[in-house]
Amino acid sequence: MDFGTVFYRSKDSIKNLKIGVHLKKVTSSSIVPQAVIEQKVGSKSSTSSGMHEIRRQQEMLSQREEENFTFHWQQKFYSQREFDMYKHDRDWDGVIERKYHSDVVNLSERPNRRLFTYVNHDKFTNQKENLQYVTTSPNEVPTPLAVKVANVRRRRTATSSRLIDGEPTEDDEYVLCTIKVDANGVITMKPNFNQAQKPYKIETDRLGKEVYLYTLQNCSNTMNHGEKNREEKMYKELYSRHSQYLSSLVGTEFELPPLGVTRLVMYGEIVSARNFDYDGLFVRYIVHVPSREQGWNSVSGGSLAGVTQTCITKVENRDNVAYFSFPFEAEMFYKKPVADEEDGDRIINSWPKLFFEVCSLDSWSRFRPEGYCAITIPNTPGEHVMELNCWRPVGPSIVSNLRRFFIGGAPELDDLTYTHIPSNFQGSRLSRFGFKTETSGSLKVKVNVLLQSQEFCFSKTAKRAGKKDALMTQLGSTVDYTQIRAVIDAFSKAHERMKTARENALMNLKELSLDETTTLAAEEMHQQ
Repeated sequence: MDFGTVFYRSKDSIKNLKIGVHLKKVTSSSIVPQAVIEQKVGSKSSTSSGMHEIRRQQEMLSQREEENFTFHWQQKFYSQREFDMYKHDRDWDGVIERKYHSDVVNLSERPNRRLFTYVNHDKFTNQKENLQYVTTSPNEVPTPLAVKVANVRRRRTATSSRLIDGEPTEDDEYVLCTIKVDANGVITMKPNFNQAQKPYKIETDRLGKEVYLYTLQNCSNTMNHGEKNREEKMYKELYSRHSQYLSSLVGTEFELPPLGVTRLVMYGEIVSARNFDYDGLFVRYIVHVPSREQGWNSVSGGSLAGVTQTCITKVENRDNVAYFSFPFEAEMFYKKPVADEEDGDRIINSWPKLFFEVCSLDSWSRFRPEGYCAITIPNTPGEHVMELNCWRPVGPSIVSNLRRFFIGGAPELDDLTYTHIPSNFQGSRLSRFGFKTETSGSLKVKVNVLLQSQEFCFSKTAKRAGKKDALMTQLGSTVDYTQIRAVIDAFSKAHERMKTARENALMNLKELSLDETTTLAAEEMHQQ
């Protein structure tokens, strides 16, 4: 028999739920009273009055062994143990206890015999919920740790209606059905309604091993066709008003940055590190945003730096790989500076960058920098997966390598921006002569880029009119904007030099031709 959990979703109020329960005792002990009845009747059993008496006794016995009841949602029916407890006058502390005492006092007798309920406010713990077995094997034995944890997470307050069969002691109570309802209208029921299936069976733990069969039926009132149409119409109107209310809160348009401002949103992930020297790896990262003078601004409160968790490596195809799957994000805004507005569609020569430092920390607290790398955040929207090769500084002698091996520590960078162009560098040429490094492992990074600007809305109109897209021209089509700017500047200078040289050459040719003409004219006049 399947005692699994089922889920229902209902738009109707849970107060309309009704469950019919039919309980019947079907053990061999129920045959014994029939023999007792025959002994009492004796010689009258052969007469018609004796047979009638036997049938009457059997019907009374059957009525005692069977019980039918229909339960409403949160309808309280007291067990014999609760009936005996609440009928005494005492100083009940809680409001629920005083209400139960008043109800029991007003009852002359219990309308139910075996079936009763626990509702939302009752203090009840299902003993079978303490241990949750991993497999379905009947030979599974819980470990001592599982038993202790189960006692820790033991629930004291029930959040659903329960149909219980039991005797006056709490240990003899058995859960027939559990029903839970959440705020979204999802009804969780264990077990399901019987419908056309066989009855459920429960065997008691007492000496007689009594067996009970019970069925669960949905006795809720069904709606007719007219009521269903009215309810559907009401829900449609309610959903329509709710959607209009949400639209009024959200608006009909996307939130766009101001005119002339470009929003850059980056969602990144540090995926893995591969082939580093030591175990226990973690990664530090910094999102470097250019200065305000260059037109960039980051969102206040946004995290532009972070550290991943420490990860132990494992071997994959002879490579030591540490998987982080560490997400990070950043949001920045760019507005063209006033000084650059006269340059027109000049390419943006400053762009945010990502700096990474891979470190290791072992069980002896030996810290070692394992590698550095840097990338410029891609300017094209979409997903970008990059495998970054790392390097690390090397000491001047073998002593630094011995120190790194035995006690940890190694040369490291004070400023992570030194992996690209230092943030405090103001010169025209950067020299790293004498700085010794060696190749270490690699770092896999995944970056998703989103660009938003009002100028994108006019890109199609500009293309149709034969105009070039100013924003896309400024963004360019490659990642290294410094190299692009250097190449374009060199080309512009060379073009200017060629243009100047051509103009000078034309002027020289004109002067030479003028001198020749003047000379020839003078010679002819002299001959004449």
